Amino acid sequence: MSKMVQKVIVWGLIFGLVGLVFGYLVFGRVAGDYIGISNLITVPENLLEEIGESLTGIRQIRQQIIISGFAGLIIGAVGSALLMRKS
Repeated sequence: MSKMVQKVIVWGLIFGLVGLVFGYLVFGRVAGDYIGISNLITVPENLLEEIGESLTGIRQIRQQIIISGFAGLIIGAVGSALLMRKS
């Protein structure tokens, strides 16, 4: 793997992590309190938990945080590739 590709991957991962943190800080609140990270990471085990997550909005919050992380990943990878291309 070339150094350029490695740098693009590293910057993409860094920005992806920043995007996840940003998404959590922006979207991770319910009723003024942040949702526990473990609640966001664990997947509902049965239909009742899934319904509960839908009603409380945790499912949508999880989706928004993942989208933020993915956007950060894309921005980091594309941005670093464009900047390295100019050099």
